[in-house]
Amino acid sequence: MVERWQHKWNNGNYGRWTFALIPDIKDWINRPHGEVVHYLTQALSGHGNFRKIPVYERRRVDSDECVYCKAVDDAEHTLFRCYRWEEARTAFEK
Repeated sequence: MVERWQHKWNNGNYGRWTFALIPDIKDWINRPHGEVVHYLTQALSGHGNFRKIPVYERRRVDSDECVYCKAVDDAEHTLFRCYRWEEARTAFEK
């Protein structure tokens, strides 16, 4: 079953952001720690408290810019690039 799931995952058209973060289903299933909570779900799906999606696209704010550095604020920016979260990223990697 996991092999079939992996095959569909590798060749799917949707969820490519999540695929970039979790390319191997077996590694994810067998990870030794961590629970999927609200904020992790937002990060993995790319749909959360980011200005680009869904806030700006649904016209709830005037701009899709990050309030800290003016780059487009999406999941990738927040998780990997924004200087505001650099300390948290470093702590998480340890």
